[in-house]
Amino acid sequence: MKTFKESESYCQTTFEHLGKCWHLYTSEDNEIIFTCDHDFKVGVSLFGIATLLSPKVIVLTFELMTNHLHATLSGTKEDILAFFDLLNYLLRKHFRSEERSVSSNILTPNLREISNLDDARAVICYNNRNGFLVSPDDSPFSYPYGANSFYFNPFAKQLYEYARQPMRVKELERLAHSHDAKSVVEKLFTLNGQICPLCFCSIKTGESLFRDASHYFYCISRNIESQKRIAAEIGDKIFYTDDELYSVASSMSNKQYGSSPSLLPKELKQEFAKILRFDYNAGNKQIARILKLDISLVNAMFPPK
Repeated sequence: MKTFKESESYCQTTFEHLGKCWHLYTSEDNEIIFTCDHDFKVGVSLFGIATLLSPKVIVLTFELMTNHLHATLSGTKEDILAFFDLLNYLLRKHFRSEERSVSSNILTPNLREISNLDDARAVICYNNRNGFLVSPDDSPFSYPYGANSFYFNPFAKQLYEYARQPMRVKELERLAHSHDAKSVVEKLFTLNGQICPLCFCSIKTGESLFRDASHYFYCISRNIESQKRIAAEIGDKIFYTDDELYSVASSMSNKQYGSSPSLLPKELKQEFAKILRFDYNAGNKQIARILKLDISLVNAMFPPK
C-alpha cells in the first residue's frame, strides 16, 4: 500500500502531465435546452462525438443540466474553444432537424484555468455534484447525464462492459448529421440509450488525481468550502443539502460558542441565518429546519419573492 506522500506524489505527477487544465462552464441564465430525457441523451451523445472528433482535448468529466453544462478538460485554450464550437454546431443541427427553433450559439462557453492539483480535484467534484443538486431523486453517483456515475464505481464500469451496444452508422448519421462523425463510429458504444461517457471521458486519469476512492468521497461529500469557493469564482448559484448546511453551521457554532446551532439564543441564530443565506445560498425552509427557527421569522428576515 502506498504511503500518503507516495500517493500525493503520483497524483501531482498525473496532474503535471496533463498540461493546461480548464473548468469549462456556461451560464445558468441561459434558456432551457434539454427539456426531457430524450434531449439529455442527445446532449450526452453529441458531447461524446465532439470529444472524439477533438483528439487534442482530454475530457476528465462533464455534466449536463437543463440549461447549462460543466466540464473539466485538458488542452490548449484554442483547442477547447474549437471543441465547444463543434459541440454547438452538432447540437444546433440536431435540434433544427427536429424542427426546434434554436439560436446560432446554443451555449456560450466560459473558461477558468485550473491552478493546481487541489483546484483540479475541487473542480471535478464540483462538476460531478452539479446534477444531483438540482435532481432530488439522484446522488452524485447516479445522476445519468454526465460522467459522474462512473467515478470510483466498478459496478457501473462492469455494466458498461456487459451491456453496451455498438452504435450503428445510420443511428450516428441520424444523431450527428455529420459525415465526419463516421470516422469515430467504431469507438462509440451506447448504454441506456446514449453514448456512454466511458467511450470518450478519461475517467481513469481523473480518478488518478485523487489518492483513492475514500479521498474522492470526502472531497465530493464533505469539502463544502471548496465547492463554495468555485461557485463564488464563476458566479454559480450552487445549492447545498440540509446535511451539508448543518455541518457548516455546527462547525462554526461549536468553534465560536461551544454549542450546537439549535441551542444558541435567538439573536445568534439570526446571525447564523444571514451566513447561511448569503454565503451558502440556503433557502428559508432550510434555515428554519437547521437553526430550529420559526419559518415566519425567517420569512421576515428574507422575504420570499
